[in-house]
This record gives sequence, C-alpha cells and structure tokens, in this order.
Amino acid sequence: MFRIYRFDTSYYIDNDIFRKHMELLSEEGRERIDSYRSEAARYSNLGASYLLYHAFIEAGLPYNAVEEMTYYGRFGKPYLRLPSVYFNASHSGNMAMLIFSMDERGIADVGCDIEKIRPRNERLYKRYFTPEEVDYIESQGTERNTAFIRMWTFKEAFLKTLGTGLNVPLNSFSITVGDKVSVSQTMDERKYILGELPVMEGYASSWCVALDGTEKDLNIIPEIVIAEA
Repeated sequence: MFRIYRFDTSYYIDNDIFRKHMELLSEEGRERIDSYRSEAARYSNLGASYLLYHAFIEAGLPYNAVEEMTYYGRFGKPYLRLPSVYFNASHSGNMAMLIFSMDERGIADVGCDIEKIRPRNERLYKRYFTPEEVDYIESQGTERNTAFIRMWTFKEAFLKTLGTGLNVPLNSFSITVGDKVSVSQTMDERKYILGELPVMEGYASSWCVALDGTEKDLNIIPEIVIAEA
C-alpha cells in the first residue's frame, strides 16, 4: 500500500464537519488542535490528522492508539512503532496532504511537501539553492516563481524523507528537474525517488521515498486519494 492523500481544509468552514473530524481524535489530539491560536492553523493541522486517520482505517490499523505508537527522531520527525509503516504530512493554504506507505517492498522512508503558489523573494533561491538549481529556475522566464516553489517542494520532500528537515543546508544537495526528478547528495548511501502530484490550481506538491536496496522495480508510483469530508 503506497498512497498520497489530499484534503481541502476549507470544508471546516462547516462547523459540523470540523466537530465530526475532531471527534475522531483522541483527547490528546483534540487538545493539540485546540492549542493553535489561529483558525487557519487549527484547520490545516486537523486536516493532516484526519488524513492520517483516513489512511489508518484503510490500512486496518488502530488509529485510536496512534499517540502511543508514535516516537520522534532526532530532528522531530514522527515515526510509528510498526514495521514497514511510514508516513509524512504537509499543509499549506487550504490543502493538506499525507504520504503513507505500508508493507511496500523497497520503501524505507517517505516525505512530502505542499506549498501555495504566491510571489516569493527571488533572493531566497539565489542565496540558498545550488548554482544548477538557480540556473534551472531562471531558465523558466516568467514562470520562475512557480519553478522556485516547485523546486522548494522537491527539496523539502527530500529533507523530510532524510529525517532532518531544514536542519540541513539547502545547498548541500542538488535537485535536477527534467523528464524525471533526481537528487544528487552525499548524506547517505540510499537511493531516492522524487515525484510531483498532478497540478492543483494555485499549489505545488512533491513526494519522495528512500529505498532500502531490496527493490527490483524503481517505478514506484503512489496512488492518489482525494479524501472527502
């Protein structure tokens, strides 16, 4: 089972849906959602939690024990105390996404990132990205802002799979975008596969998996699931 789930958190404008999804969580989970001061943060974090619930139910796993089954890596990435089960969540604007893998041969970890496309300061990529990445972005002309955000999602999805998040410099590895997306890095010896979700109006989103070396077929493609409220 290898899936990427998406959910539009604007559903939560309907308070009945918001309450229904809150009731799916444990008391600890509800307290965590309530701790966010802004409505947008509550919506986006509840959306990510709902997607994990959705994935657990489809996989036949006991979601009501998710807090007890979760531990955190050195840089804060959550993992499950279950063999061969990996997940990662991201949210931006009104969209939440979750990548989820269970018993999928070859996959050793996963990561994802979604970003709302809006104007960004070009000095960011010129300062923090590799020269090759800067050249690619600037080759896109009037679409370079979108190219910048797409590149950002690839880089963050990789770092979340690696387990470090932004604790690793963004220019310590390089993403190449062509017919396929690839990463050049020296941080570990694993192979990585990167991909991009189908275009969503106003968003860029990417996913990444680390391979454990047992795979024979590198054509690992997730099933996309649009979660309903």
